[in-house]
Amino acid sequence: RRDSSSKTAPAPCAMSSQPYRNVTVDCLDKAHDHLMNGIKKLTPLLSKAKQKQRVENSNTGGSGASMEVEAISTQLYGIHQKIVNICLRLADHHLRNYFSSNLIQSLRTAARMLSDATSLLGPLGIFQFNGSRTAGNNNSDSSNLYARSILLQYAWLWEYCGHFARSFAADGLWRDRGHTCGADLIGLFREVNASCGSIRKACFGKAAGAANNNSSRSWKSKRTLVTVASHGQVSLDSLSGIVILPHDFEQIEASVLQKEGCHEAIGAAKSILDQKTQIKRDARLVLVVACVCYGHAIDSYVFLASNQKEEEDVINSTKTSTTTSGFSKKNEKDVSVDNGLNLTSMTPNGGAPSVAAPLLRQRLGDACNEIGKILLSESRAVLLPHFSPPRDKIGMMANKSFGMSHVSAIMLASAQFWFLEGLARFTEGHDLRNLALLRCNLCQCCKIRANTNVILPGSSSEDSRKNNSESYLQEAVNHLVSAHDAMGQRDADPVTWDMVSEELAATLLVLGVRRRQSTLSSLSPEPLMLQALRLTPGAEKSIVEPMERSCKIYESLGTARASHQAAAAHYQLALYFSKVWTCQRDEAKTREKLAAAFKHYGLAHRYFFQHVQGNETTFVVLSLDFSNL
Repeated sequence: RRDSSSKTAPAPCAMSSQPYRNVTVDCLDKAHDHLMNGIKKLTPLLSKAKQKQRVENSNTGGSGASMEVEAISTQLYGIHQKIVNICLRLADHHLRNYFSSNLIQSLRTAARMLSDATSLLGPLGIFQFNGSRTAGNNNSDSSNLYARSILLQYAWLWEYCGHFARSFAADGLWRDRGHTCGADLIGLFREVNASCGSIRKACFGKAAGAANNNSSRSWKSKRTLVTVASHGQVSLDSLSGIVILPHDFEQIEASVLQKEGCHEAIGAAKSILDQKTQIKRDARLVLVVACVCYGHAIDSYVFLASNQKEEEDVINSTKTSTTTSGFSKKNEKDVSVDNGLNLTSMTPNGGAPSVAAPLLRQRLGDACNEIGKILLSESRAVLLPHFSPPRDKIGMMANKSFGMSHVSAIMLASAQFWFLEGLARFTEGHDLRNLALLRCNLCQCCKIRANTNVILPGSSSEDSRKNNSESYLQEAVNHLVSAHDAMGQRDADPVTWDMVSEELAATLLVLGVRRRQSTLSSLSPEPLMLQALRLTPGAEKSIVEPMERSCKIYESLGTARASHQAAAAHYQLALYFSKVWTCQRDEAKTREKLAAAFKHYGLAHRYFFQHVQGNETTFVVLSLDFSNL
């Protein structure tokens, strides 16, 4: 999902940068066959050259690769690189036409060829990121060029894997026309992950160490992979989507559940999700896979951009020093031109680059948002009276250490994790519209916590249910206010702005009513007058201000539904003032509260009098309350 109101939409990294964009599919297939024949002919020659080199090294006691081995290896590397580019271009074509079998084969071949290309360069000692670039170090330059080439294709491969997974989860034609299922995709991505293990070890393993030793910024701190954020709970081998962070687990264990009960509640949540229909189950699993794939691609782009920036700094410092001493490098090329890829997006005012791969971050955020919506829906469903859990599989009848509220809590905490991950990605990509929509989803999580007996991290038996409910509603309000702050003004996206405004007004109204009910409760054994006399100016403001803000927002929207809700807000304000006007300490305050009660009753009565049809019960009750005043 993209912000349609954005003036300049970023171009996809892979499609805008790959070679062979104008070559037809038939030509690509023929080129692929010719290159594969070349590999078949050169591979035996490389084996003979290596065997010959081993014999010579054993006789002379030397080490290293001969010129013949290096020549054949680099020639084979070039062929493998071309095959990877061809496979990725074919994958783009197959992805557009629902050719699932061809697409799976292309991605599998690209991963295998990329792994073979890495193994060809490994023995030659020219495939590494050296962490820094020094003047006159040609070996460092060539090594970084080889590594950048491999890592760029690695990023493209994972990007197409993410597109495949995201498209499958959103488009049912992959089943109807492509005749594929979620298990096919998961198996493919696991094969790709296994094939690319050597690349991660060669690039990211050494890169992380170089970053820790030679740079003030640690590479590990830049990673956006959900596997890192979830502490290993999300990976290609763990795709349930249930994520309980260690801190949350400790709070649940210390407050409401024993350790065994918490583990069993997590297992029950996973079992309930696994009992869904195959289409729903595949959609959830493949969405999690898409997040992992996009994370691999983004991490690669981020590392390439950071390495590019470090080399540009060295080049600039070298140019400065040589210019000062009377020399200049006329033939020095800019690193970004060598790469042929703009890895970073520019700020709106044309300033310094902000983030790498902004469009991929938006797609990752969208996938995280969809997973969160699935878990949010399931957390509501398990609390419904007619919900029947799969007791024969999770043993809930025999085990009373947890209930369905605990299972709902696990799902809701997982949904919040995915929403927060999506929020981080949308914030990095400056996607204001989706950021606002995701804030609304986080608001729904807070409302569930406030309106049900869901037990979540941070809820202990000593906490007051009243304070918990109000704090969750206030958190929901804060999310919606942050959404407005991020958008800045209504003109940025009027539809989204009004939707957030309506949600904010409803939340403020519920918050004010909840505070009024908790402060002036008819169920309390104390008389209502004593409760009202204890009201401080601060407590009264906390009740009245949210409802007044709700009225103003609804009235500013100007729609029929907003007018109805504004009248309901006036009615709630009138109920509050009708209860407290008789409990004031002086005549002026009494007149002020009574006048406010008449004012709000009158505004509510005026609306419901003109719209009696469909609101008969509300109008009758309102008229009785107004007459009692």
